[in-house]
Amino acid sequence: MIQQHTSSPVYKAEVDTVRRDRPPARMAPQTEPAAADEAKRQLQRRRHPLIRLFGSVRFGITLMSLILVYASLASALPQVRGALEMTEMQIFRHWIFVALCVLLAISLTVATITRIKFNMINAGVLTVHTGLLLLIGGSIYYFGTKIEGDVVLRSPRIELIANVAGEERVIATILADEASSWETFMPAFGGDVSLTVTGAEHDDTGALQRCAVEARMGNGTVEPIELTANGAAASFGDERLQARLISYPAVTEFYDNETPTLYVREAGAAESVDLPVEGLPIYRERYLDKGYVLQDRDGNAMPSKRSSPHVELAGINIPTKGLEHWRLPIKLSDERLPFDMTITGFVPYIADLKKVAVGGGSENNPAINLELSAGNMSRTFSLFANSPKDSLIPASIPIEFRVVDSVAEREALLSKLVGAHELTVEVKDPPAKATFAIRAGDVIPIEGTPYQLTIKNVMPSWPLMTPGFENAVSPMASVDVTNGELSYNRTVIQRFPHLSQDIDEKGVRHREGPYDPNLVLNYRSSANGWMMLVAVPNEPMLLGVFDATGRVHRFELPVGQTQTITVGRTHLDLTLADYFPRGRYLHTPVIEPLDRRRPNIAARSMSSIRVEFAGKGELDGWQDTRWCLFSQYPHVDARPLSFETPDGRNWELIYSRLAHELGVDIAARKLSVTYFPGRQNVESWRSDFVVVDGPSAKPKPGMVYTNETCKAGAWTLFQSGAAKDNWSYTILGVGNRNGIIPMVLGCVLITIGCWYAFYVKPILKKRRKATA
Repeated sequence: MIQQHTSSPVYKAEVDTVRRDRPPARMAPQTEPAAADEAKRQLQRRRHPLIRLFGSVRFGITLMSLILVYASLASALPQVRGALEMTEMQIFRHWIFVALCVLLAISLTVATITRIKFNMINAGVLTVHTGLLLLIGGSIYYFGTKIEGDVVLRSPRIELIANVAGEERVIATILADEASSWETFMPAFGGDVSLTVTGAEHDDTGALQRCAVEARMGNGTVEPIELTANGAAASFGDERLQARLISYPAVTEFYDNETPTLYVREAGAAESVDLPVEGLPIYRERYLDKGYVLQDRDGNAMPSKRSSPHVELAGINIPTKGLEHWRLPIKLSDERLPFDMTITGFVPYIADLKKVAVGGGSENNPAINLELSAGNMSRTFSLFANSPKDSLIPASIPIEFRVVDSVAEREALLSKLVGAHELTVEVKDPPAKATFAIRAGDVIPIEGTPYQLTIKNVMPSWPLMTPGFENAVSPMASVDVTNGELSYNRTVIQRFPHLSQDIDEKGVRHREGPYDPNLVLNYRSSANGWMMLVAVPNEPMLLGVFDATGRVHRFELPVGQTQTITVGRTHLDLTLADYFPRGRYLHTPVIEPLDRRRPNIAARSMSSIRVEFAGKGELDGWQDTRWCLFSQYPHVDARPLSFETPDGRNWELIYSRLAHELGVDIAARKLSVTYFPGRQNVESWRSDFVVVDGPSAKPKPGMVYTNETCKAGAWTLFQSGAAKDNWSYTILGVGNRNGIIPMVLGCVLITIGCWYAFYVKPILKKRRKATA
C-alpha cells in the first residue's frame, strides 16, 4: 500500500473537496441577531480598561512575581524583618501582602471568566485557577487570624526537707507520680534515705490533691505517710527529715508570642489591670533621647536606631507609618489606675541593669556620673555618696566619692599618708596619740601606755555583711591588741571606722561595740593607689590621687571638665559628667554586644522597656521613669518592677505577654524523655497531661511529643520546650489552624489541574482532531 504524503497538493485538494461536500454543522437554537448581540457584549466587556487589565496574563504573572519577591525577601532575610520590626507572621498579614493576594484573586477570576471556555478540554486550567483561589483565600484567613503562644505546665513534686542547725533546707525534689522513687546515701542521716510514691489522688480539674508515700531514713523501717497538696510537711525517721507535696492548679490560659502586655497591680492585690501594647518594637534598640546613651557590657555606646517610622532621603524625613506599624512613644491609660504610662524606649537584648544617677530626687542624696577613659575604652560610673556600696568603684585603683560639711573635713580626708599603710592610734587613758606606717607582722608598743599592737595582716578589699552595708568593700587591717589586762583582735575598717569589731580572748565577736573602748584605731591605705572625689557645699569638687607611697596630688574637677591623671603606669582621663545634690537612682540596661547574643531566642525574651509614669487626680504632678525587664510568664518566675507613689501605695508592673483563654483546663502529669544511645542527648520529649473540657466534663488524658500534636478545645497543642532536668516542667505550644483545609484543598486541586492539563488535555485534543 502506497502512503500519500499529507502535505502534497493532491491531498489538500481532496480534503477541501470533502469539506465542501460535508453538510454544515447544526447550529445552536439561537437566532443570528441574538448571537451577534452576545458577541458584541463580550467584546465590549473585554474593551473595558479594568477588565483588560485584570484579565491580562502579563498582569497576573506580574502579581505572582511580586508576591514571590515579597515572600522571599521578607521571609528569608531577617534583616528586612528587623528593620521593619515585624515577625514572620506579621509580614504575611501586612496589608501589602493581603493586597497583592486580593489583586491576584481578582485577576484569576476575571481571566477565567473572560478568556477561558468552560468545557472539558479546559477543565485542567479551571481546576488550577480554583485551587489558586482557595490557596489565596486560605492563606489570608490563616495569617489574618493566626494566634500562637505557649503555656508552662509545672509537674507536681515532693520536696524533701532537712532540719540543719534549726534551719529548714530543701535537699531533694522528686516527681509526684505513681511509681516515682528517689534514693541516696546520706551519712548525716544514718545511711540511705528513700522516698517512693505509691498512690495519687486528683481533683475534678486533674490537679494532684493527695499522694501516698513510703519513706525510709537510714536503717529505720519504711514509714507510710500521706501528703496533701500545698499542706503541712510530714516528718519521718527521727523528725529531722520532712516531706512536702507541692501541686499546681490546672492552667486555663496561654500567652501570645506577639502581643506584649503590661500587668499593673497594687502590691498584694489578686487582680491586675492588663494593658496590651500595640506597636512595640521587637528587634532593634529604639529609645527617645532623654539625655543619656545606653552602653553595652564592654562600655561601648549603643545609640538608638530610628525612634519613629520614617526614612531619610536627602536630609528629609519621610514618614513610613503606612508600611511600619511600630511606634514610639506609646501611651497607655486606664481609669482604674491613678497614673498614666508612656513607653519611651525599648532594647531587645540586655545583659544586666545598672544604676545611673539622675536629678530630681526628693531628698539630699549627692550623686555624680563619672566618665573614665583609657585608650580606646570608655565607661561611665554613677556614684552615690550616701550609699556604702555605690560610693566606691572597686577597680584596681579604687575611686571613692565623699561629701563633707566643711573644708577642714575635706583637708583631713585628702591629707598625705605616712606610708602605703597608715595606722593612727589614740589611747584615751592615759592619753596618747600617734600615727605609724605599718605592714603585716609589725609589733608596735604605744609609748606611755601598756598597749602593744601586732599587725596581723592587711587586706585591700574586705567585704562587709553588716545590715545596711551589704556588698560594700573597704581596705581593712587586722590588729592584735594587748594591754596587760585584755587581749583581743580588732578589724579596723578604713571607710567605716565605726564598723570595726573586736574578738575577745574567748573568741566572742563584739558586734554591738568595741570590747575595749579606751583604744581608738583608724586605718588608711593607698598601697595599690586610691582616688577620692570630695565635695563641700559651695566649693569646687576636688580630686585627690594617692600613689603607692601615700603622697597625694590634688585637682579641681568642675562638671564637664576632663582631667588626665597618672597612677603608677596607668593613665586615665576622668570627666565629671554630672553632679546632682538631690540625686536618685535610675536603673538602665546594659546591652549585650552583638557578637555575644544567642541566636533564635524567643522574641522580646531578653528585652526591657522604659516606662514613664505621670500621676493624675490626687497624684497630679508626680512623675517617674523606670526600666522594666521582660517576664516570659506574668505569674511564673516574673520579674516585677516595684515602685511607690507619693500617696504611700506600693505597685508592681510586669512586662510580659498577652493572655488568651484556652477554653479548657489542662493539668500537668509528667514529662518523659527518650535519649540517643549513650544518654548524652535527648532524642524526643513527651508531655502527659489531662484535659477537662467543661465544668461537668470528666478529665481525659492527653499527650504531645515530638512531631505529634493534641487537640484541646479550639487549640492545637504541641511540644515547645522542656526543663533542663527533664521532669520539673514542660512547655506546650498553643496555636490555631484556621485556613489549613482550604489551603490543602487548593494545593490538591492545583496538582490535579496540572496533571489534567499536561496529560489528559492532549488526549482530548487528539481525539477531537481525529474526529474532525
